[in-house]
Amino acid sequence: MTNMAEVADGKEDRKVKIRELRDRFLREQADAISQNDLFDPRDIAKVRKDDEYLENYLLARPTPEAAYDMLVSALKWRKEFGVYDISESSLPVSMFEKGALFAHNEDKEGHPILIFIAKLHKKDSSKYQELCRFLVFWLERLSTRNQGKQMTIVFDMIETGLGNMDMDFIRFLINCFKNYFPNMLAYLLVYEMPWILNTAWKIIKTWLPPDSVKKIKFVNRSEVQQYIAPDQLATRMGGTDTFQYTYPPLPDDDLPNPSTPRGTPPESPNMVRANGEVSNNPSPRKVTFSADTKDSVRRRHSDSGAAGGDAKADKGPLTPPSRHRQVQQLLSSNKRSAEATAHQGQLLKICPGDVLEFVNAEGAEVQQVLTLTNTTAGTVAFKVKTTSPEKYRVRPSSGPIAPGVSVDVNVFLQPGHQASTPRDKFLVLSMEVQQEVKNTAELAALWKSAAKGSVMEHRLRCAHLTPDAAELQEATPQGDMARLQKQVRELTQTVGAISSTSQRLEENISQTLRLQKLLVVLLLSLSLVLIYLLWSGGDGQTCSVASVTQPTAGHAAQHSL
Repeated sequence: MTNMAEVADGKEDRKVKIRELRDRFLREQADAISQNDLFDPRDIAKVRKDDEYLENYLLARPTPEAAYDMLVSALKWRKEFGVYDISESSLPVSMFEKGALFAHNEDKEGHPILIFIAKLHKKDSSKYQELCRFLVFWLERLSTRNQGKQMTIVFDMIETGLGNMDMDFIRFLINCFKNYFPNMLAYLLVYEMPWILNTAWKIIKTWLPPDSVKKIKFVNRSEVQQYIAPDQLATRMGGTDTFQYTYPPLPDDDLPNPSTPRGTPPESPNMVRANGEVSNNPSPRKVTFSADTKDSVRRRHSDSGAAGGDAKADKGPLTPPSRHRQVQQLLSSNKRSAEATAHQGQLLKICPGDVLEFVNAEGAEVQQVLTLTNTTAGTVAFKVKTTSPEKYRVRPSSGPIAPGVSVDVNVFLQPGHQASTPRDKFLVLSMEVQQEVKNTAELAALWKSAAKGSVMEHRLRCAHLTPDAAELQEATPQGDMARLQKQVRELTQTVGAISSTSQRLEENISQTLRLQKLLVVLLLSLSLVLIYLLWSGGDGQTCSVASVTQPTAGHAAQHSL
């Protein structure tokens, strides 16, 4: 009886938190909702009527306050990114035909699987925005078609190298699960990862909170079947599924109604229509899973939301506790404290958001890093100015930022100068860019012609620390986190440089192979010509010798007679 009472109390507590989150959002965002400029009406309809949708935000954040902030930020992003405007017909056909990203089958817990075949992907900055829209298309499709279920991502790393590793795309994918698709990631399975990419994935794990870090599983041919049954696993991974990707149609295009346009998900309970209404029609493709599985999922995420977000080690057979996970939990907790000072603007997230701290050291150059993240669906141009240009060197001081990408701006306090708290300030300018920026001259022209109302501004002040104060600060968890972030930035730059070098080497090798083939053809042709000439020359010489020697023999005979 006691257990039943506790379960009932837990359900009632969840209902209360969901109701409080809904009421607060509708109350505090009433003006924005009525103006219909920050949020999509279909998302507002889900907030009004879909309890499970709101519960995902509460499960994804440690406190109701953090869940509310995440809800507001996520719904703004969905409107800006145009999530509901992304459809199969709005994306390039080449992305579907390539077959690098598609949904197929389910794992052992009933989660739909989204497969990314890394060897088919090559990093291309000109196609980055469309690639992000392509990913969001699949995430939204799976979350809509499989309401109540998380999803599993499989990174197929067979035959991949540094040229296939796209850190910007993976960062965007992680940001989607971290900030915009709450409580949707079940597992991220990295299959047969080459050793050369170990460093890259170590960096990627630092981008995740601790309850998500434990969801990353590095598996080989035998271990992957702990998560995916053989009949749901491709033969190249040791399974029995002989599925071969082709397009069209999409692999999960199993609509029961032939008149429904391809790529349009079937209506399901509480599905939101384009006019903002919620459908109560029964779903033609109902998804279910056992009560035991659902309870275990809820219990796991409830544990992760308790005690300020400290995730408990999963005692299941697939996720054994480890010392590494405990360290990751501590680092991620410190990271949340450091990011609390970040400023979220209309176009950019700026970290740190208030103060740039410099340690005064005589005769040495001091560096600080300002991280700018584009949180919009379009390209944003930035520019960083200072009131004391004779003291500070800023690199880069301006440039474009693609959607979802972060740029580190290095600020150097030059030798012989000290940071002045009241006078030294920095100004971060940002504006949306509607056209492709090819060089600095075009960017400068855009800044000159920009309307005043289109430029966003944010100011930061400077602070100086004595070496003793800096040493005390570095002894804190925030200081440890700052050092870790610096190491991550350095490793990211190193991996990027290695990736670029690898790509150039691959191109050089391809050119060399083409030249070798051409040389072989030329040598064979030359050999045939030489053989022909030698053969022709040999026959001519034999004939000439015979014509000379024949009269000589006759003359000798006459002489003897």
